[in-house]
Amino acid sequence: MQLTATQIEAYNQNGFIILRGIIEEAVLERVSKALLRAIRLGVPKTTRVGDRNGQGDSYPAAARLFTVNGAIQNDPDLMSIAEHPTIVNGAEALLGSQAVLSAFVGYLKTPGAAGTSADYQGSSKEHNRSAAHCDYKTYQQAGSSLNWLFAITPLVDLDEQTGPLWVVPESHHVSRILPAEDGQRVRRVQRGSASQLGEKLDSKLRRGDLLFMNMFTWHEGGANCAGHDRMGIYNKYRALNSPPACGPSLFSNAARDTLSPQGRRLIPHCGAELQLARLIIEHEGRILFVRHNEQWKLPGGTIAREMQPAYPTKKIKMDMGNLIDPLERSVNEQLGLVIEWMTFISDFTEAGQPCRIYAHVLASSPKITPECVTPVQWFTPQQVEEQLITSGQVDKYVAEAIHGWHDDSILRGIGESGKWAKNRG
Repeated sequence: MQLTATQIEAYNQNGFIILRGIIEEAVLERVSKALLRAIRLGVPKTTRVGDRNGQGDSYPAAARLFTVNGAIQNDPDLMSIAEHPTIVNGAEALLGSQAVLSAFVGYLKTPGAAGTSADYQGSSKEHNRSAAHCDYKTYQQAGSSLNWLFAITPLVDLDEQTGPLWVVPESHHVSRILPAEDGQRVRRVQRGSASQLGEKLDSKLRRGDLLFMNMFTWHEGGANCAGHDRMGIYNKYRALNSPPACGPSLFSNAARDTLSPQGRRLIPHCGAELQLARLIIEHEGRILFVRHNEQWKLPGGTIAREMQPAYPTKKIKMDMGNLIDPLERSVNEQLGLVIEWMTFISDFTEAGQPCRIYAHVLASSPKITPECVTPVQWFTPQQVEEQLITSGQVDKYVAEAIHGWHDDSILRGIGESGKWAKNRG
């Protein structure tokens, strides 16, 4: 199925569209059984609603939320929904781009489970908007892209007892992507507030329906007051040229291999756990390097795995590839610089290890702490290519990383650690 011009216009106007009864029953049955199978096996982390510490009883304990992270799954029956042609074609039509799967989440709420949490910035509570929230988040991997959407496939009827999914029509218009500031190469978001919202609408989603929802659309999931499970799939797709500022989730090779050869283009980021990250720090057209073992390196280095991302709210930590928090601290320890944001560039290989590269522009003249014992020096991109790489003093991938950072065709946003996101909220 291809979306019509009228459907695309309705999506752009309202921030969502619903395709009724579009997903085949055979597909729904296959995915439903696979989701329940994964939950029974205990592969996903589980959490008790109201006590979001990653602990919980096994299924079918009452009043629990169980989630399945598709990035670590190897069941083709479950992952098949990610490449359903109606979903992928619709996502690409609405994004205006080739789509990339940023997140695959299966969920199951047993009877008595609570609804969704309020917006992390607090405005929904301040304005009596219950648990309405917006999922654009500078500290979250999938949510930090500047062009992404939800594809929500309910596996049961989301009626009044099971817990509706409410959406707020036109609420995506209250957030705005701002023009890039001079020399910054990144674009910030003026995030909307619950005080700007209209009335929420029950989407009346039923098994077999498909909801496409804009990244800025405010929504709310109801509590499960029924005598059966509330379950479904919500996937996040983003435009190819709009990477998550926090860095994309790394899907396992096994998860990618569950898809068809054509479907694997949806998962370009996969592989082993990241343990190395570096930061391009630019000021007035020059890049900062530190001296290490007769070479010049970008700041950063090995990331201690115990330095997990700090989140404004205590949710299941599914963003293990988000290295902003530990890299921020590593650069501070190395150079004494306070880095309040950074943006993902790409993943490369350094000394046989995968290395995630981020970038940041310093608006004012940096002050390297006097206690810093690491020799540092600034180089122009031309000097990097013509002198340092030619002489073997810099890893070859660095020039490619700098080119990627300077590529204006890429829509880059702001990625933050939980600490900075919470302070701004």
